[in-house]
Amino acid sequence: MRSIGLMVLVPMMALAAGKKPAVVVDGPAAMVKVVSVALAAKYSPLASKRSLGTSPTTKEVRDVTAPANAIAVVLVEPTVGFLSIVVLNGADGTPIDRVNVRTSKQPLKALPRASQTALFEAVAQGVAPSAKKAKPVIEEAPAPAVASTSEPIDPTDEAESASSGNTSVRTRIDQPSRTSSITPALRAAVGPRGFSRAFAWGTGASPALAGYSLGFGPALGVDAQWFPGAHFTDGVLSNLGVAFTGDFSLGVVSRVDTSRFGTQATRIRASAVYRQALLDSRAEVDAQLGVATQSFTISQVAMNDGSARPNSPSVAFVGPRLAAGGRMRVYGSIDADATLGFQVVVGKGELASAAYFPNSTAVALDAGLGASIKLMPNISARLGVDVSRYFITLHAANSALAGTTASDTSFGASLSVAWVM
Repeated sequence: MRSIGLMVLVPMMALAAGKKPAVVVDGPAAMVKVVSVALAAKYSPLASKRSLGTSPTTKEVRDVTAPANAIAVVLVEPTVGFLSIVVLNGADGTPIDRVNVRTSKQPLKALPRASQTALFEAVAQGVAPSAKKAKPVIEEAPAPAVASTSEPIDPTDEAESASSGNTSVRTRIDQPSRTSSITPALRAAVGPRGFSRAFAWGTGASPALAGYSLGFGPALGVDAQWFPGAHFTDGVLSNLGVAFTGDFSLGVVSRVDTSRFGTQATRIRASAVYRQALLDSRAEVDAQLGVATQSFTISQVAMNDGSARPNSPSVAFVGPRLAAGGRMRVYGSIDADATLGFQVVVGKGELASAAYFPNSTAVALDAGLGASIKLMPNISARLGVDVSRYFITLHAANSALAGTTASDTSFGASLSVAWVM
């Protein structure tokens, strides 16, 4: 009887000993296959069915590693000029290591030997979820078979040798895994911006009133969103933050015939923000409530000849602003974003002075669209366009000037570089 038991036990132990540890791989299908072929020499690669982003939460990691008892998650993300491979611990999502593979113009067919070695060393440090939970003395019975959320990859294709243009750079990761890449703790951007402006009076305006038009003005734009709670939690506090946008004109001059007038334009928005991730953290929506100001000031006399400014008032629109926005991962490392805002204007600057229309009221709408691409870890570039329009009712009954309505419209375009973490 004992000999029969040994005959059954020995083959089972040999089979168990020969089983390769499972590793979950996530990223674009073509790059997942390249990395899986490399991993297959020592591990059993599994393709994740759900997108994890570049920095998934502990729960998101365990959701994909627990069914297969995988020891690690390998995140593959192609960016401009290199392939980023991040290894996370299968038990809790803690970052273990990052391997950056510089790429040439030719598609990557196989990992360089140095990158493959670094990948093996990183994955070997991973721990399966069940192993972390196991007690040190009492052995637990094997868990029953569970339908896996990951699909095994069959790396049967022979990988070609890496081209000479591909080299590897290994980077140690010290930051803890926190939230999906679409919802970072901090996003801060700066860059050039160009804008135009058109101020126009409606029907029935006094002939003495002059409109204004600026075809192009250069500016410097800064933009930031910070979610302090996201540095230490994945809960509701990680979605509460603050936002700031500032645009400041640079060397703008208004011209009337040969006269040149000094001109300053400023746009500032500050608000509280709440965001919510959607679509397995591939998208987010947010709501903002704060204060916005947009001013356009023209000097009273010309800089070059001392002539008087045309009868077009400077403005300083100030008031509460409510906005909604969203961001979505479109493809690879490319994101698209959109914003729509509404403002009630309580201050209007010179336009509301006794010299013009002291009883005037105004509201405003603004919208923006943008696309960004990740250039390297923590750094991305964004191209954006925006428009704002102020709708002004003059209420000229107590004014020396006549008029019913006016409008102030601005268009803008910006190119910025952002730090994301």
